[in-house]
Amino acid sequence: MFLDGLTQARILSGRTFGDLSARSQPHLEQGAFSRLGNLNELPKTWKTTGIFLAACGLTEQQCAAWKASWTRLKTEAAAHPQPEPGRPTAPAQAPRPRRRWRRPT
Repeated sequence: MFLDGLTQARILSGRTFGDLSARSQPHLEQGAFSRLGNLNELPKTWKTTGIFLAACGLTEQQCAAWKASWTRLKTEAAAHPQPEPGRPTAPAQAPRPRRRWRRPT
C-alpha cells in the first residue's frame, strides 16, 4: 500500500520523473526517482522518499504523516523479518556426492 501511494502521489501531481528531478531540493537525478517508483519493498531510507514527496507537491505536514507511516512500517518489518527472496529458510542439506559417469568402452 505504501508503494502504491508513492505511485499515486506522482500520478496525481501530474509530473514525470524528470519534472520531479528538476523540482527536487536537494537535487536528485531522475533515475533515483524512477528506482523509487519501481521498488517492490519499503524504501530503506527516508531521505529520497521525503524529497520525492516534496517534489510531488506535498506539504510539510503531509510529508510528516507519510514519514510516520514509513517509520511504523519499518519498525513492524524489523520486528517480523521476512526471508529474502531466493534464500532458503531452513539450513541447507549437505550436497549429495557427484556421480562419476564413465563412457562405455
